[in-house]
Amino acid sequence: MDLEFSDEQKLLADSANRFFDNNYDLPRRRERVASEHGFSPELWAEMAELGWFALRLPEAFGGFDGSAVESALIAEAAGRALAVEPLLSTAVIGAAAIARGANQELGEALGPKVASGECRVALAQAEPKSRFALERIETSAKADGDSLVLNGHKAVVFNAPAAHKLIVSARTSGDVASKSGITLCLVDAAADGVTMRDYQPLMACGRQRSNSSMCARKRSWERSTRVLTYSKPSSMKPM
Repeated sequence: MDLEFSDEQKLLADSANRFFDNNYDLPRRRERVASEHGFSPELWAEMAELGWFALRLPEAFGGFDGSAVESALIAEAAGRALAVEPLLSTAVIGAAAIARGANQELGEALGPKVASGECRVALAQAEPKSRFALERIETSAKADGDSLVLNGHKAVVFNAPAAHKLIVSARTSGDVASKSGITLCLVDAAADGVTMRDYQPLMACGRQRSNSSMCARKRSWERSTRVLTYSKPSSMKPM
């Protein structure tokens, strides 16, 4: 088994390290955390131009069909810089959910927007009573014509404040603990009936305090944890 990085992976790691070395230090990081967006839209656009958001998307959805190794090399460089851009939620978790869950039509429509940085996504999976049982989903999705009406409560949604779209797990059949009958639904973060509550940041001087139930936070972590409630009908597409 060859555990050495390929030449392309080494170039990617070098490029990512140079990018964050040139664009990050503590003063600039604090400035971005305190900004309106909580991260730098300009750096986000540059990351998109480098193709980082397309790595985990399949070619059919406008991506490069890359592996976890490439994502890990970028994440290592971003972590070393304490970067606050919502890379993990969109380029890794979100892209993986789209790759595995979206049908061809939705993937072809959404994938290129994620790859270009135009659309940021966040996975709304955890619920207050689910703890470590990932299949315990109380949020329901009921058919209403061509749309679904979602009702429920999600907690600890990583990078929700930065997201344009939420990928929400909801139960379409079975009881609350069934491992089957769970559907991923794509919801506009600004849709009617979606309410959110930010958790206050618990961070000072670049250091972060959190416990396991709150997840890491900045404004990509610091303001990322939101509670989502769905109460009114709106147009929601199953993935």
